[in-house]
Amino acid sequence: MSDRLTIEEVWIYPPLAFARFGQSPYPMENFHWAENDYSPRGTAETVIEPALTFNIDTNGNILAYLPEEIHFKDNGQWLKM
Repeated sequence: MSDRLTIEEVWIYPPLAFARFGQSPYPMENFHWAENDYSPRGTAETVIEPALTFNIDTNGNILAYLPEEIHFKDNGQWLKM
């Protein structure tokens, strides 16, 4: 009998979407939509905030972290939010 654990199903709640247009060696940081600032002196712009993000190290371990910034490009010209 083996002591290894076999994962048969993975349930993610709330549902996550994984996407990136084009190829990149780096995963994109996760984010969520925040409340827009509609106050009299607010920006009224769409607000996003960093969210818990997963990465896989060279040994195949899953690492969870909360990014300080969100990068939408990785070709040397980063758009940071």
